[in-house]
Amino acid sequence: MAFILAFRNLVHDKTRLVATMAGLTFAIILIGVQLGIYFGVRKIITDMIDHTAAQLWIIPFGAQCIEDFFPILGDHERHEALSIPGVQRVIPLVVAFADWDRPDGGITHVVVVGTDAEEGGLAPWNLRNGDWTDIKTFNGVGVDRTYLSELGVAGIGSRAGIISHSVRVKALTEGIRSFTQAPYVFTTNARAREFFGLPEDKSTFFLVKTAPQADVARIQKEIAARLPDAEVLTKAEFRGRSISHWLFGTKVGVSLIFGTILGVIIGAVIVAQTLYSATLDHIKEFAVLRMLGSSASYLYRIILTQAGLISVAGFALGTLCVLLVERWSQQTALPMVVPPKLCIAMLIGRWPLALSQP
Repeated sequence: MAFILAFRNLVHDKTRLVATMAGLTFAIILIGVQLGIYFGVRKIITDMIDHTAAQLWIIPFGAQCIEDFFPILGDHERHEALSIPGVQRVIPLVVAFADWDRPDGGITHVVVVGTDAEEGGLAPWNLRNGDWTDIKTFNGVGVDRTYLSELGVAGIGSRAGIISHSVRVKALTEGIRSFTQAPYVFTTNARAREFFGLPEDKSTFFLVKTAPQADVARIQKEIAARLPDAEVLTKAEFRGRSISHWLFGTKVGVSLIFGTILGVIIGAVIVAQTLYSATLDHIKEFAVLRMLGSSASYLYRIILTQAGLISVAGFALGTLCVLLVERWSQQTALPMVVPPKLCIAMLIGRWPLALSQP
């Protein structure tokens, strides 16, 4: 009976029901989009690190993220790491900012990623046109489809330049974004060194692959002891450092976090106010039921059922809109990420607000 009364209260005034649904839906969209952008940015920051098949990173002291171009590492560091029991491979990586010379004469900042994918450390993923063997060919590079217009190229076969070196687009990826908005350009280690004038034995990072049963913590300590001028981090540690640097160490990151927190607070206030108003709109009906002898607990069941029904309906519609926005954002430079746990958290988070109503 409580369910029926709650349902009839909601549908009795359809105009008021639409207004209530609109408020709840807007609140869910606001919360979902803000958190989706936040999770999307975190993914962008760590994507390159997450796609490396290595347990440890050897990095120059002070490097905060993969885009940092610090004093370079050499064969000495590589051989020292290779001599430690349990280390299978030490794979060089060359990553640095560069100027991309557009065919129309303009210049775009890019991040060159020099890698040898056949060694198993890092390879361009989500390839849609071309593959690694194409990138390895003369002057070959791989870029992401999202940045074609920014790079001033049409696609496969387009020519451009990097630091006065001629290059040709041989492969296209999809979904590899950059937090700095400087597109990643994949090429071989040798070609990347040529761009920056580095000797053959120099790299910016080393990826350390250990044996399956090796003690990674022990290996990390031994490498760190032998290389006092470098840092040795696990993938998780380097991942955390990159997130902290971009989200907490830059104005853009702080603004993003502040906007996300503000969006969640505003959304929560809208939800609470909407549910509160929906309850007050029917205060007279509740007073009549009380006069007719209904118990307080019975009225509470009606109020909570009413709040629960409108909350679930608003959540469902709002979540659908958020998922549609997420799907659309995948074609932009800032794709959202809405994991299932976020949807569950938003649904659970509504119940304390519903239970707080009078």
